[in-house]
Amino acid sequence: MDELKNEERIATADANRLVLTNRRLIYKNKQEYKSIRLDSIAYMEIAKKSTPGILYVTLIINILFPLFFSRDEDGLETAFKLAGGVFIIGVLIYALFQKKTLLIASAGGSIQVNASRMSNDECYRFIEFTEHAINTSKTHVVSHVMHN
Repeated sequence: MDELKNEERIATADANRLVLTNRRLIYKNKQEYKSIRLDSIAYMEIAKKSTPGILYVTLIINILFPLFFSRDEDGLETAFKLAGGVFIIGVLIYALFQKKTLLIASAGGSIQVNASRMSNDECYRFIEFTEHAINTSKTHVVSHVMHN
């Protein structure tokens, strides 16, 4: 990002789409450009969202499977094999539909990043960098005002 004149890049995330500088937080992709000044940031969170309904449906299907097959040994064996396959597929679908987001908000707006490709440690570290940058900018402003 060439528009960072007089700004120091502190950290990046999400394939360099999320940039923390000593003055602001910037999110830029093909569809949007958002910028929040550090002194405006009021809230940060890492949220994990999942769809537990997928697991419930899988469980119900597995409970009902034996009802559709004969009660002899072959029928029950087939039902349990199919139930095992449905269970594995259900768990895989559940895992694929989990989503992790990193949210940084101010009174005027927010930046929400799909953080599914980021580890929890990377998310925590980015929040810590941001908090440190906020505290540093506030300290710098206070010391500048006191010296003038």
